[in-house]
Amino acid sequence: NVYPGSPYPTPVALHVPTCVFLDFDRTICATKAGASPLPKNFRELDPAGLRRACELKSRDADLVGLLTSHDARAFVITRNSNVEAIEVYLKTHGVRAPNVRRVRRGESKGEAIAEALRELERREGAGGSERPSVFADDDVRELLRADVREIKGLHRVLFSRAS
Repeated sequence: NVYPGSPYPTPVALHVPTCVFLDFDRTICATKAGASPLPKNFRELDPAGLRRACELKSRDADLVGLLTSHDARAFVITRNSNVEAIEVYLKTHGVRAPNVRRVRRGESKGEAIAEALRELERREGAGGSERPSVFADDDVRELLRADVREIKGLHRVLFSRAS
């Protein structure tokens, strides 16, 4: 009664995700509507200035911790076009190698998640795509899309930032 690859009984293993997929705007960071988490001149800032700039937009420390603890199995799935700024923002907050995937308007985040799972399966071997994973987003429509619901082992979480 142990989940494959986990020393924990099945109910506990289901709460220990193998992969984590997180939205950025209004989930990891307080940005909205595709805004950059950093000022336009972030490439010109010295390390201290960059750290100060990163503190201007609040973040959810627990979600950043999930990205850090899951490393290569953690993905940011976002519609925000400021991918480089997001990567710098996350690195400044301790995420070693942020894996940010941009999904364009009209496309489903489900395809980006499915592709990430296929990549992990190719890299780590069979069964990777059926291990328990979590997708957290602040938009219920993203979580209810048919292709997202059909991903085996994916637990969908509606995220709401505390005011």
